[in-house]
Amino acid sequence: MSGFHLLRLATGLVDALGTVVLGPACVACGNALDAPTRGPVCQPCWDRIPALLPPYCDACGAPLPSSRVLDSSRATCRDCRRAPASALTLVRAIGSYDGTLRVLVQRMKYAGHSSLARRLGHLARSAGRDVLDGADYAVPVPLHPVRRLQRGFNQAALIAGALGIPELPALRRARWTPTQTGLSAQQRQQNVDRAFALSYLLHLRGTRHTVKNRTLVLVDDVRTTGATLDACARVLLAAGAAEVRALTVARAEPPRPPSRGPR
Repeated sequence: MSGFHLLRLATGLVDALGTVVLGPACVACGNALDAPTRGPVCQPCWDRIPALLPPYCDACGAPLPSSRVLDSSRATCRDCRRAPASALTLVRAIGSYDGTLRVLVQRMKYAGHSSLARRLGHLARSAGRDVLDGADYAVPVPLHPVRRLQRGFNQAALIAGALGIPELPALRRARWTPTQTGLSAQQRQQNVDRAFALSYLLHLRGTRHTVKNRTLVLVDDVRTTGATLDACARVLLAAGAAEVRALTVARAEPPRPPSRGPR
């Protein structure tokens, strides 16, 4: 028997023993795991993540109506056509920030299941082939050092490490910012104003030219209004990057201003 078959047999035995003795549950749905060695999420939950279907808005990654006739080489949705021009040329995500995908992102960030980042990164790699095509580096959106210490890891960096292109930690948080959760689109924009800068390492090593004339892909877990990604992109473009794209695990619907009822 070959070493590969022996490994598969041993893995199967460990899974069977772990299921019987430990009874681990899927962190997404709570059902018993059939193969604990493959991670804390069952295969049915991974299969339940619905992918966003093309065509997409290049500016935010939202699906576009398939019947839409494009009047230019850049496909954009109605909201993005009305908004100020983005610094990003192409944006993609695995799926909507809902259901199983939302649970997995939250388990990864807030419940210590950092191992989920690699599998999510593989899914993002598949969903963002056009974003990664011809790109030089994946640049993770940085966490503030205090938040990085509290969490123990930067999920964006772990995701970036699974995309199949070199990772470049080109950015740092220049100041502390409150969480974007619960903020309006305008508040989000103000919250990240001047919040990012080039990494100290680029200056210390004299490698600022690493960014210059390069095609870079910003990586994060969730895109909502795009304020964070846009702020990061503008720093990279100011440093000489030729193009900045973005790839996230999920895209959330931006907060809508409250509608005014009849007076």
